[in-house]
Formats: sequence, C-alpha cells, structure tokens
Amino acid sequence: MTEGLLIRPIVSADASAVARIYCQAASEAVAREPSHFRVPELDAVARDYEARAEIENAVVLVGEWDGAVLGFVDIRLNRRDPSSMRRRELIAYVQELAVAEGHRSQGVGKQLMEAAEAWARERGADALLLDTGTKNEGAIRFYEVKMAGYRRIGLVYIKEFDESGG
Repeated sequence: MTEGLLIRPIVSADASAVARIYCQAASEAVAREPSHFRVPELDAVARDYEARAEIENAVVLVGEWDGAVLGFVDIRLNRRDPSSMRRRELIAYVQELAVAEGHRSQGVGKQLMEAAEAWARERGADALLLDTGTKNEGAIRFYEVKMAGYRRIGLVYIKEFDESGG
C-alpha cells in the first residue's frame, strides 16, 4: 500500500488533515496519560500547522497517498549551545510523528522517519533525537524494532503541581 506514498513538505491545504491526525494522536495520548495530555481544539492545531511552512530550520513532512494525507513528521534543527556538554553540534529533533489510525503498520511511519533522517542529514545534523511516553508501547516497538539504529539514552520525568502548589 505504501509503495506509491509521496513524502513532501506540508502546504497550507494539508493543515486540516494534519490537524485531524494530530488530534487523533492527542486523544490516544490522553488515554495513556490523562493528567499530562489534552486534545487541543482542531482549528487551533490547523492554524498552527498552516504556519509551520514559515519556520526556519524546521519542516513538516506529510505522507500522501492517492490525494490523502496519511501521516506527518514535524522536525526541527537544534544547534548546541557553546557551553553545552552535548557532543553533537547539530541535532534534529522529531517534535511529532503521527499516522492516521487506519493506515498504521503499513510502512507510512517508517517512510516518514526515513525522510526525516534524510532531511536532517542534508542539513548537516549529527543525529536525530525524539522522545515518547513510557506507556506508548506501540511507539516504543516502532523505534526499537522497525527502525534501525535508535536506542534509548534517557528518561523524562515530570512533577505536576496541583492548584495548592503541591
């Protein structure tokens, strides 16, 4: 099915489709971690992705098949601060990867990530960094089994404060 998948930069006409896929992914994140995630308003997400084409050192790539957007990957370049302990000079960061529910496990995400890797390499990035939740077992399997070369390097912690400041 993904043999004819076209990977290309987002255009304003894609914003609504990307927003629907993003909000679907947000809904799934809420189911895993309701205290941390929320489903944003669809129109706000669409406006945000419509403006993404204007961000320097970043790109949103969409996977289109037969005229329909099936998924997207949002990538940004991060240059090392002079005082950083990090070895890598320029790292590409995957802000978001999402594939429409009916098109998962068909190679769409893999092709999007491979395109993200190519985009990052073309711009001189030393590595591609991303994060996912510990309860997102599908994403963990995807990166550790289906994608070559990805390894865990850390954990992300959060302490949420309630209204009383606790």
